[in-house]
This record gives sequence, structure tokens and C-alpha cells, in this order.
Amino acid sequence: PYGYSNSRNEVGKSTLLANEDAPKVIRAFEEVARNIESIESVRKRRVELGLGVSKQQFYYMLRNVGYNGKVIVNEYRGNPEYQVEGLHDAIISDELFKQVQSVLQSKSRNQKTPSHRNDMLPLRRFFKCLKCFENMTGSVSKGNGGQYGYYHCRNKCKNRVAVSKAHNLIEQVL
Repeated sequence: PYGYSNSRNEVGKSTLLANEDAPKVIRAFEEVARNIESIESVRKRRVELGLGVSKQQFYYMLRNVGYNGKVIVNEYRGNPEYQVEGLHDAIISDELFKQVQSVLQSKSRNQKTPSHRNDMLPLRRFFKCLKCFENMTGSVSKGNGGQYGYYHCRNKCKNRVAVSKAHNLIEQVL
């Protein structure tokens, strides 16, 4: 794991020793545990400051029990998976590891929640396709210096109506 180096103990068994990157790992865990900003912004800042991991490696690092001195024993012959104390020293405390896991599992990670409502397409799901009579959805495309909305069929009939045209027809009816 990042922050550790392979080594041999006094008995000659392979083990892990914290290296010069361990403080970077500790700082990353501490910042994520605070839950003040998004995990991604913490990762980007830590990478700029010398943490040498990719995005996926960062998330694996935050979930790796090895950083708090544990080792996972995988399921074997019907026996369930479990954790044991490792022979290596922990970089972070159990308390800090649990805080980070709580942040990772929480629903609110200071992220913008996706919105399925678009003010440009208020009639989405209310129009029926004239070819297959299914509900139509909508989307916005960018081009020629502006955004252009369209209501379109969800099926393969590829029926598509410009938002401006559809709204003009509704205004005439009303």
C-alpha cells in the first residue's frame, strides 16, 4: 500500500514499514474524516501536494484496513471472511479509519445532487409520441452559440420536436 515499504522483520518474515509517504496518507485520511469538502477536492489537493495516487487508488486507499494495522483473511472452505491484527504497524488509528468509513458511506458528501428537472423542458413526460403513443422525454443540445431543447421519443421511432415549436403550439391552444 502507498505509504508503506516492503521489509523483513527480525525473524526474516516479510512485513510492511511506514515510509516517507506515510504522513501524506495520514493527512489525506484526516481531511476526508473532517467531511468539510468533497472527497474529490481533497484528493486533488493532496495529489498537487505530492500524494502519488490515481483517483481509483485514492478510494481504495481510504477503504484499505491495512492502514489501521489490520489484515483481511478471505473466505475459505465455508469459513467467512474476517479481520485480524497484522504484523505491521498502523499508520492511522481505528477511530480515524472509522470516521473515514462513515464519510464514505454517508449520503451527503458535499456533492451536487443530480437534478432530473430541467426548466427548459417543463412538458417532458406529458407529451405522447404521434407515431408510437409512448411518453416523450426531453434533452438539451448545445451548438451555434446557444442551447436548443428537444422533446423526443424514448422508443426507436426517433420522433423529435423542437421545444420552441412545441411551446408555441401549446400557447396557441391555451
